[in-house]
Amino acid sequence: MIDRDSVIVFPVHETSWGTMLAIAKHIKRAGVMDPIVLFTERVEHFLPQCEEAGLRSHLFGQRLNAHTHADNGDPDRGAKRASAAGGRQGVSRFSLGYVYRGVRRVFQTCEDLTGRRILSLTIYHLVRAAWEVAGYIWVRRGFEAFLDATNPKAIYIYMDNIVGYFALFVALCKKRGIRIIVPPAAFSHPSIIGERRSWSDCTKVDIVHSPWIIFLLRKAFPGQFYRLDCNEVSFYFAYEILAMWFYGILPRNPWVRGGSSADVICVEDRYVADWLVTQGVDRMAVHPVGHIDCDNLFWAIKNDSKESIFEKYGFDKTKKLLVVSLPHLMEEGYVPTWEQHWFENGRIIEAATGTGQNVLLVLHPKMQRSRYQFLEDKYPCRICTTRTSDVLPFADVYVACASSTIFWSVACGVVTINVGWLGKIDMFDHLSCVIPVHDEPTYRQLLERLVYDEDFFCASKAAVLRIRDAYFPVLDGNNLANIVRLASL
Repeated sequence: MIDRDSVIVFPVHETSWGTMLAIAKHIKRAGVMDPIVLFTERVEHFLPQCEEAGLRSHLFGQRLNAHTHADNGDPDRGAKRASAAGGRQGVSRFSLGYVYRGVRRVFQTCEDLTGRRILSLTIYHLVRAAWEVAGYIWVRRGFEAFLDATNPKAIYIYMDNIVGYFALFVALCKKRGIRIIVPPAAFSHPSIIGERRSWSDCTKVDIVHSPWIIFLLRKAFPGQFYRLDCNEVSFYFAYEILAMWFYGILPRNPWVRGGSSADVICVEDRYVADWLVTQGVDRMAVHPVGHIDCDNLFWAIKNDSKESIFEKYGFDKTKKLLVVSLPHLMEEGYVPTWEQHWFENGRIIEAATGTGQNVLLVLHPKMQRSRYQFLEDKYPCRICTTRTSDVLPFADVYVACASSTIFWSVACGVVTINVGWLGKIDMFDHLSCVIPVHDEPTYRQLLERLVYDEDFFCASKAAVLRIRDAYFPVLDGNNLANIVRLASL
């Protein structure tokens, strides 16, 4: 048996891996608690990094995410995708697809007459929910055995509004009194989540396309739905709501990260902390400790210099540095084609390079550098070869599109432009120093003014510094340590 000072670190997907690995390493270095990194097949390929760091790990044998959002409006496609994943679960879900198709044929005539694929989808969601509950019962034994063997004091998990078997694991931790800690992550406003959900007929409340059961669930569980302009959407698929409710693990407020099961929610600044409280989160659970990556900002300022950045990329030291964060539109599914993706990115890059200043492009972790390398030949710019946090403190102007890195730029005192014609901009309304632009001509004019009107640039810089001092923790390199310390409170 392991002492109770063990701590679980649970990276639920690739995006969370870097943050969770940093937390596990710091816990191990501190020597007070024993970190155990919990793996599923989604992040199994990171196991060598865990072993290299000398960290303990545990790999669940079940395919925990084979069911998760496999059905995105087409049950046939969802069953085939799950089957392609392999394993007993995949085969069973493939069989479930045949069950659905059999049911659908019974109602095909009615659907042809009405033009609505509703009734068979409702039955599908009912059958699928029963299948999910059976899965919870099956995997619960493994979860309970793991928790009995490790007896953890706390668990770090990237989000508490996660679906399916992950929700079951969080609920079991909550029941045992294990401290659930949600570390800082990308800030996502419910309106942004709702917009993504509106793309699927299975989560959009639509009288023509939605299954009838959605309307019943909306009455029974209003907190699972969100009104987006004229549309209403659900956070989960209908069968997921049914299954998690039946098993008693349905997250209370999935639209707010940290609003369901978390005992501790770590956030970047005091404004986000206040906003979470307005969304029903307990004030005592919210800790504005800063983002882990902000420690990188501190060390970049301490160990590097603007001169070395200019020398590395061959920039002209007499000109300003414009750091441009390219939006990962195609990678996230915001646009249907690569042609549109390159068109939108090209508009942003052309305006920046048109100023004649030094332009450094930074990529999101989901963006493959090899795919974007040609931009250095097409435009007078360079692509950053390191993390965004390594160069952001040295920027004169930072351009981003509804990115959480906007918080970092303000923390560094950098003049920031939020390109609003590609994404939601209301999530930064509290940061009055962030300059929103709604169209390309305004964006071009603003860049020119920041570059050539020194008085305007200095006034913009002063506005950023005022907001930084009012909302953000001081960059001292201790954010990660503060986050780890919360496990022992």
